[in-house]
Amino acid sequence: MNTTENNTSEVTETDTARLAPVPSGPSSRWLLVGLSAAAIGLGIAIYSGIHERAQAESTLGVRTERAAVPTVTVVQPTSGAATQEIVLPGDTQAFNNTPIYARTNGYLKRWYVDIGTHVQQGQLLAEIDTPEIDQQLEQARADLKNAQANEQLAQITAARWQSLLKTNSVSKQETDQAVTDLSARQASVDSMTANVHRLEQLQSFEKVYAPFAGVITARNTDIGALINAGAGGVPQELFHMAAVNKLRVYVAVPEVDSLAAQNGATATLTLDEFPGEIFQGTIVRNSKARLVRDGSVVADNLTITTLRRFKDDANEVRAGFECGVGVSNFSDVKVGDILECFKIEKTAAPELMNVADRARAQESAEARRN
Repeated sequence: MNTTENNTSEVTETDTARLAPVPSGPSSRWLLVGLSAAAIGLGIAIYSGIHERAQAESTLGVRTERAAVPTVTVVQPTSGAATQEIVLPGDTQAFNNTPIYARTNGYLKRWYVDIGTHVQQGQLLAEIDTPEIDQQLEQARADLKNAQANEQLAQITAARWQSLLKTNSVSKQETDQAVTDLSARQASVDSMTANVHRLEQLQSFEKVYAPFAGVITARNTDIGALINAGAGGVPQELFHMAAVNKLRVYVAVPEVDSLAAQNGATATLTLDEFPGEIFQGTIVRNSKARLVRDGSVVADNLTITTLRRFKDDANEVRAGFECGVGVSNFSDVKVGDILECFKIEKTAAPELMNVADRARAQESAEARRN
């Protein structure tokens, strides 16, 4: 009986404890608030992670699409700079640089150009008074008229003797003499005519004309000066002309760079007188030459026939080396002579009258003006 009572009492106490109400104090509220805050923070963290992942996937997709499109840069092709540039000093000279001499003796009557004057081809530069040539020309013309009269008489005589020979009125010997005399008179007329033409040509040299278009660089005479054409003395240079529309540039190329100087290659030229400007030129190796002695050309339009380096034939010799040069149709080479090579260029030019016809035309024009 005691055991049953004890069990009954334990069960009653336990059930009573279970059925007792839970105390509702301040600690329960704070617990609920903490749980709610933790749930909200966890939700926010989950949402942020999902949103960042979605945004990263979207950004990755955009970048992938952009990377799939090829990017092309369009540029204009230009010629690159030279792999190697050689800058060398050069000597600039006129393409034609010629002294003007007189071809007849006399006194300077008048000059029309001075230093710095630009002249055209065929322009009158000066006039020379040649009274001796004028008198000789008049005498030659008179002799020509005399010879022509004798020729006419000999022609009539020969015709008459040939007519008489048909009737045996004269001998064959006399007829042959008349015919031979006619031939001699005709030859005399031809000789006199040639002499008149020679003196007319000398008289035409009274007027000095420009051989090409250029600039007068020197005038070495004046009115009244004695002009010596070289007969019995040293000829005097009247003018000096230079053609500056085209220039020659002489450059000493070092041996190590000589192979780069090919015929027809293009070179650029800069001048201190024209800063910032670049001129184009062409490198030329020529086979023509002329010989210059004491500043004057003594042989022109020569052809280089042989070129030797030591004992071997050579096609070219580099600058600074000794060589042997042979030219055609000229052997009077002296110490100090300069051999200049050049290239002949043919250009279309208007047909010019000869010197005598040009002088006559100018004299006629002056007479009409007077």
